[in-house]
Amino acid sequence: MAIKILENALLMTPTIFFVHQMDIRPEEEVEMRKHPLHIYFICRTPKIFLDNSLTVIKRDTIDFVFYSNVKGKRKDYPITTVNNPLNPIGSIDCDYPYSIIKFYAPDGNWVGEGKANLIYHSLCNQQNIIPQILNMEVLYIGQAFGTDGKRITIDRLKTHEKSIAIYDTTQRYFPDYEIWFTSMSVEPTIMSSFMFPPGSLSETDMDDFKKNGLKCVYPEDIPEEEQITAAEAALIRYFDTKEYNKQFLDFPKESKRFKKCYELDLNSIGIQFNTFDSIAMRFFSKSVSPSAIHAKTYFLHEGTERQDMFWMLNDKD
Repeated sequence: MAIKILENALLMTPTIFFVHQMDIRPEEEVEMRKHPLHIYFICRTPKIFLDNSLTVIKRDTIDFVFYSNVKGKRKDYPITTVNNPLNPIGSIDCDYPYSIIKFYAPDGNWVGEGKANLIYHSLCNQQNIIPQILNMEVLYIGQAFGTDGKRITIDRLKTHEKSIAIYDTTQRYFPDYEIWFTSMSVEPTIMSSFMFPPGSLSETDMDDFKKNGLKCVYPEDIPEEEQITAAEAALIRYFDTKEYNKQFLDFPKESKRFKKCYELDLNSIGIQFNTFDSIAMRFFSKSVSPSAIHAKTYFLHEGTERQDMFWMLNDKD
């Protein structure tokens, strides 16, 4: 009887996040190209506006009133921040459609501007608040890799047919919402586990084990493109983005693009990520509740006598 002593799993972890829209600033693009951003989400959130008529600028503080208008029902999100005494704000403009905020010094000089959505997020982040109105609904998950990983997400998104379709659908059916992209880098980890209870192996089993040794797997054993595809597939299956994604909905059954993972006899492929400290946003879908922490593993050997390394965790789902 063959004994499977050591099991290995590939765990893909998004580590660097950029939240952006289609119109990326040149300096932002320069920064993004420093990182291997090969995975992206296309997301949707309610539009955020600023009611500048209610803005109150004081010497020490600024009182903002942001708001959403989903299905014609206005909801206010007031927030107060410090008016920096070294670089104070003297006035604020926010003309129709009330989504671009411009800041001016007391002498009238322009000092900066930004989207109401991102400014509200930044102000909340300063106060360790993750507002529910900015929860990101994941609609589509994709990858950009190209030859030797030279292509990143923003190259793919410039001519992406899915983003155009999602923009069109949102404009027609969800006019109170807007589209965002989350570009991310992912890193591989190999998790290993001894899969036998103490005392369950006979002396002969132990002799065979010592003779054959351990078959260790390392991240570099798996081609980077296959790692990226594994991350994409696991995320699609997890968020169940079937409205726009058509591949990998039954992952890991589509095995031909994970050839090396099967050759290395991996036990499972999984994803995990935490956005509390990075971008302070929650992600969700129609199948997954809003959270800043997401994790899931997928067993590669259904229908066999092999034991899932993560059965105790997955049985809770």
